[in-house]
Amino acid sequence: MISSCSNDDKDSEKVENIILPNKITRINPEISVNNVLTMQYDGRKLIKSSDNFGYVTEYTYEGNYITKEELYIDNKKASIIEYSYLNGKLDFELFKDGGNPSRTKYLYNEDESISFETSLLDKMGNNVIGITLFGKYTYKNGNMIKMESSYSKYYPADIYTYEYDNKNNPYKNILGMNLLVGEREKISTNNVVKMDLSAGTTFINTISCTYDSNGFPIEKKYMDIKSGKVHEIYKFDYN
Repeated sequence: MISSCSNDDKDSEKVENIILPNKITRINPEISVNNVLTMQYDGRKLIKSSDNFGYVTEYTYEGNYITKEELYIDNKKASIIEYSYLNGKLDFELFKDGGNPSRTKYLYNEDESISFETSLLDKMGNNVIGITLFGKYTYKNGNMIKMESSYSKYYPADIYTYEYDNKNNPYKNILGMNLLVGEREKISTNNVVKMDLSAGTTFINTISCTYDSNGFPIEKKYMDIKSGKVHEIYKFDYN
């Protein structure tokens, strides 16, 4: 559902020179089989992504907005996320997986941070049973630099902080992706090069990036800052 005061249904930009990721390979050094995700487009609209483990996600657009994601596992529908917009921004998202649905509501603050609240709903999706998650995203220069989240207002929040390079995020040209607040650092302008989790214990990852001539990452290595151990490697192929 879309409600807007402006005309956001403009024609998609010409895509001849638009760079889009069409294959992402995820490598875990401790697992012998890599996860390979392929992505299909209609212009700049992401229509479908699928991997070699039987996971398929189909995307639905209204104009330039992503309004639905449908996840299939081994050809069986597993979950649906429905996105609703207000004045060109994501208003809330509704998650359904056969159990009780959940709804995440977003509030856009004057300091450019975005607060969110996730509610568990009854089976019909009409009434709130309880609040399951509170949080806030803080942005600077188009990048999410901090995420705070807690399962209760009475307990300290888990806090993630992020540092960025000045290169192109691989997802930046996918139409409508930048509005999906719940995708967190994935929709930032640049690439995360350091992430710090402060939640009782401190866990810090550094991310080493290799770029192509257009400033897009072709490889990201996630490493523990203390041991230098590589946890994951992502390789990106583009159109």
